[in-house]
Amino acid sequence: KLGASDVFAYDNDPIAVEAALANVKSAGLDNVVKVELGDTPSICPEKADLVVANIIPNVIINIAEGLVDRTKAGGILMVSGIVENRVDDVRNAIEPLGMTFIEDRRLTEWSALIFRCVS
Repeated sequence: KLGASDVFAYDNDPIAVEAALANVKSAGLDNVVKVELGDTPSICPEKADLVVANIIPNVIINIAEGLVDRTKAGGILMVSGIVENRVDDVRNAIEPLGMTFIEDRRLTEWSALIFRCVS
């Protein structure tokens, strides 16, 4: 609805996938949004202008290379679900991989970190 021609969504929880599929269908976006069961960024078939991961910091750190690899040059990577005391850990895992930190959007003790891919 915001202009994306293709959206690939993945979750490692079958119940979450089922709920997402129902939401996509009710929004009339099943021709744009593909939802699948999966747990690594490498299953995404192509690089994207925008990559979003909303999971705990340890998982973000463990899959950082894959997230960056799936982000197009000049594209945006947004990672969220980060508690305040883990922000530096996540930044330190992502920035050396060719990402420029743009912003930390906070809501109470939670952060969403936004990066731009420079490589």
